[in-house]
Amino acid sequence: MDEINITEKGFIDILLMLEDGAKSFIELKSLDFSPSTILVRLRKAQQAGLIKEELFSEGGKKPKIKYVLTKQGKNLLTQYLPIKDKYLTLKEELKRLEKEAKKKEREMKLLLTSVSKFSYTKVHDKKGSKHAQKLQAYANKEANNSLSFHKKS
Repeated sequence: MDEINITEKGFIDILLMLEDGAKSFIELKSLDFSPSTILVRLRKAQQAGLIKEELFSEGGKKPKIKYVLTKQGKNLLTQYLPIKDKYLTLKEELKRLEKEAKKKEREMKLLLTSVSKFSYTKVHDKKGSKHAQKLQAYANKEANNSLSFHKKS
């Protein structure tokens, strides 16, 4: 068996997906890794004897290549059974945190946009519109909250 690094991005995820049965390349793309990453991991797993390609016929259509775990691949996965649930839990938590980070980035852009709109309104509206006053109050409040947070830290 060739040397493998199971910690490489996507490697264990591919093996875990194949644990449920044969999968095509298209099905493996649902793992949210780039196609090239998936392909490289499949090739390494094949070279290491962990998976193999098989042809599957489906309803008179042209046979499709699917990937299946070999006995060696199944044996390797049994070594990871004690941590499988924790790994999958951490992976789900990471997805949630990534979504949360994107939401925070959108909030930051909105905040910056609102301040830049206020600056434009303040310069071009000598009387000072109610909207501009509200934006200024919000910006001041956020700045004070940020400053008080940094003082506590």
